[in-house]
Amino acid sequence: MKTLYSPLRAVTVVLLRLFARWRVEGLEHLPSGPLIIASNHLSLVDPPLLVASLTRRVRFIAKREAFFNPLMAPLLLAGQSIPLNRGAVDRRALATAEAHIKAGGALALFPEGQRSRNGQLQPGKAGVGFLALRTGAPLLPVAITGTERLRWPWQALLRPAVTVRFGAPFSVGGPVERPERQSAQARTDEIMEHIAALLPEPRRGAYGGLVDGARTATPLGLAYEQGTEDAS
Repeated sequence: MKTLYSPLRAVTVVLLRLFARWRVEGLEHLPSGPLIIASNHLSLVDPPLLVASLTRRVRFIAKREAFFNPLMAPLLLAGQSIPLNRGAVDRRALATAEAHIKAGGALALFPEGQRSRNGQLQPGKAGVGFLALRTGAPLLPVAITGTERLRWPWQALLRPAVTVRFGAPFSVGGPVERPERQSAQARTDEIMEHIAALLPEPRRGAYGGLVDGARTATPLGLAYEQGTEDAS
């Protein structure tokens, strides 16, 4: 299936040009070598959109359920995407992702863990911070806007404006052999802050305060999880 990556990418490029006013900004920031690409997530269109927007091959971490979607499965398999079991720490998926990055590959993931229903940036999960610390690889923040208007097939007839904005790559340190949970979550918050800075202010959601300079003792993602637990 991996031989289908380039043909499927080419088809996606054509479809995007036909059914969206597609714009890519900041692609000059894309480095070679080991890389973690972290993006916000609005729609099922986002993974193929990233593939079409990038000029180097990329693998994704995707929830295992997506591999049973007849529309998504061919793209996921062609891109050798890594299935992730949600709801618990999937050590096998993280180990596969880590090995790919350390071998010089590019890995893309959506730290929010699910699509944002309101278009605003949601709290990120610790996994991306863990991978960043374990590998020491640079991170490339990405902000996607407009794909929330492509959630239904008929919406393509309206040719919505879709923008993929790449920020400058940065590092959060590492490699660290055994990152602690709070440290990994703090690095995730730093990553999410970079994504938020690329988004329009009303879309920064949970990370608007960080962009404005606010800081808390507890990493935002952990504070969110604790608040959810306290409320349950």
